[in-house]
Amino acid sequence: MKDALTAFADEIGDATADVIVASLLMASEERAQRLSDLLGALARSARSEVSMRLRVEASRSSARTAVRTVAIVSIGFMALLFAASRQYLAPYGTVAGEMVLALVGVLYGLGLFLMTRMARPEVATRLLAPPTRSLVSSAGMDAADA
Repeated sequence: MKDALTAFADEIGDATADVIVASLLMASEERAQRLSDLLGALARSARSEVSMRLRVEASRSSARTAVRTVAIVSIGFMALLFAASRQYLAPYGTVAGEMVLALVGVLYGLGLFLMTRMARPEVATRLLAPPTRSLVSSAGMDAADA
């Protein structure tokens, strides 16, 4: 039963599922007197967490849309400047102008990077995370050396 539950947790790969699987693992190893109460409380908690995740994802979606809009409008404006107003861009033809333009480009790119990073979801730490390959291989090497 332990192998099946841990395989299930690895397949789902979610922190909330790990809590439920951990409670089932403890119940399978020890006598579970109030497992139904625990699972009911975990179900209520999971419902509220899913609701919160949906709200957060909706706000991140609007942030991603804002990043896309800012990038498209900025690129469109730059293309319009190149096509329609060469006189306006004449100061950027010098070495100092190129350096200022490069600095502005780097700052703009950094701003877009930070905006996309804010809109990216954070991966929750799992309770029953599977071992990484480096840990498994180093553990195997230590056992072989002993």
